[in-house]
Amino acid sequence: MAERNPKIAFLVLGAVGYMGMNGIRTLHHLNHVLGKKLFDPERLLAVDLNLARPEERRRPQWQEMAALLGQPPHAVAEFHHTRPFLWGLRMADPHCWVVIYDATPSIFHNGHLVQIAADRDPRIIYLGEKPIFTALSDLEAARHFPPECNFFCDLIETESPVFRGVAQYLQEEHLHVERLWMWRAGSGALRKVLRADREVVFGGALEDKALHDFSITLGWLGGAAAVRGVPRERIRVRNDHHFCLSDRAVLFHEPGLLSMNNGLIASFQHLPTLGRDFHRDLFPADVLTTVDCDWVLEERTVPASYLVSWVGVTGSDWERDFQQRWRSVAALELPIGQATERKHIPELERSFECDVQEARAAIVQCGGRRGRQTILCNFLGKEDFPGLRRFAKAFGENGQLLRKIYEDPPARARAAKLEDLADVFKRILQEIQTDAPARHIGREATLLTHELMLRAHEELRRNVHRELEKAGDERWWQQVYPRSAALFSQGIRPAVAEVLSASYR
Repeated sequence: MAERNPKIAFLVLGAVGYMGMNGIRTLHHLNHVLGKKLFDPERLLAVDLNLARPEERRRPQWQEMAALLGQPPHAVAEFHHTRPFLWGLRMADPHCWVVIYDATPSIFHNGHLVQIAADRDPRIIYLGEKPIFTALSDLEAARHFPPECNFFCDLIETESPVFRGVAQYLQEEHLHVERLWMWRAGSGALRKVLRADREVVFGGALEDKALHDFSITLGWLGGAAAVRGVPRERIRVRNDHHFCLSDRAVLFHEPGLLSMNNGLIASFQHLPTLGRDFHRDLFPADVLTTVDCDWVLEERTVPASYLVSWVGVTGSDWERDFQQRWRSVAALELPIGQATERKHIPELERSFECDVQEARAAIVQCGGRRGRQTILCNFLGKEDFPGLRRFAKAFGENGQLLRKIYEDPPARARAAKLEDLADVFKRILQEIQTDAPARHIGREATLLTHELMLRAHEELRRNVHRELEKAGDERWWQQVYPRSAALFSQGIRPAVAEVLSASYR
């Protein structure tokens, strides 16, 4: 039952990490924007293993939390130690809601959710950083959680103004999506091998990137209620022998791949791919993968194509086709964020440069009473790339602009991530206060998008299994390694100053 001014407590798991600190900054921002009745800082609990480390390791984050909140938050080192805190809240105020924001590494999310589901407390809400599920068995178990278990996934793109603008436009113009292409690229793998990326990011491009685009698609097709389950037999995956190199491979020339659990795979002797043999520690993280699937609605199917990349822009055939398709719709430049990062490696006493490239674009083909039109979308608008703004624009069949659906105002420093996360928090608060469901990030949508991602990865593993059976472990490694290494050599090089210095010796 919705309450007009419910009391809300927040638990932030992984509080001193990147997303945990963003969560606390967002709560402070919402308190400022919405009024101090949103939550009382006395009801914030920070949970993080780093809180058990020496004081100097956590002092900057701890000082920032205290400055934002006006007082140091309650803190414990492990999630199971928060139970007394939750019980104390229930004794003091049985009507208090608790929102648990889980910003820990994804490998811990399902375990935390299982603990919450066991409590059967409808006033505890779980909000997990994506992904929540990294195994199909865990997802299937979650389908049987009691109905009191409310969980959400932090898929912030489905709360972005681009997504909402297009969803509203489709409804107003009575348009239905006929076909779509989505491209989401980042340079996480390049930054990983230079030890510049967040350690808590796991899994590879498919696990890290695809969930956002699956969620966007599901929302534009009408949500979980409109889709007749995940198209299991309609999922087609291509990887073309592209997997993530380890840091030691790039820096020290010791052949090795990065596992899905951020470990080292140094041997080609046995790569478990299927069944009981499969383990994330022993399967390499993918860096460039395409997924084609047909979304099944009640009376029709909608074909969709996705490319996810952990190595930026690679010049693949898929990318060239996407760029050509984009240009054929309108004379509108395809937004790609580009920058260069420098990283010093103390062990080598050398510095390297890394090309950081990002793309978050969509081409949506629609039909309606006024004929066919195509919507071009850019979801990338970050302070890292000040020249780029998020937008959505609709074009007719002859290239004329029909509607500017949305365009970002000028970027503000550090605003993008906090504003997106604030929209997610506000959607959950709205559900608590008004019973208006946050359906695009809620339980059913979360299960559907995760299942599609996990089924796609299952198909990727089947492909690798067939390749291994056909070629053998050693030959497979000899095919995969050079192709993967070529992608990394495109984006990483010795720093320019050091190259010039060496040339004068």
